[in-house]
Amino acid sequence: MEQLLPDRLKELWRAVDENRLSVEAFTSEQERLLDDYRRTWADALVLAGNPTLRESLLSELGTYMSCTDRAEIEALGATPVLLTARVDLGPLGDDTLTCPMAHEEPAPHADERSAARG
Repeated sequence: MEQLLPDRLKELWRAVDENRLSVEAFTSEQERLLDDYRRTWADALVLAGNPTLRESLLSELGTYMSCTDRAEIEALGATPVLLTARVDLGPLGDDTLTCPMAHEEPAPHADERSAARG
């Protein structure tokens, strides 16, 4: 069975701690492993029949909105957050997805707001 990425990185760092591997060699191997991981996720996020993640997002929005005209979807302004989103997996060009709001604290639930008011 293939070792998980975090376990592989821990093993490599242990080799650095034990002076069996240089920091530079660790960094190089870490980037190689992360690049493989990034490519896997980027490929997984693109839906079949769509050349890019952006096209995939437009396709999904079109399905959700029951609209097949991608220009209309963009014109409706339904896409700014999704189309400017990027997955925090690294530099993959225009076909990456992250959501800057994902790191923000969620808004309190209505029940929590009512309880806070007393």
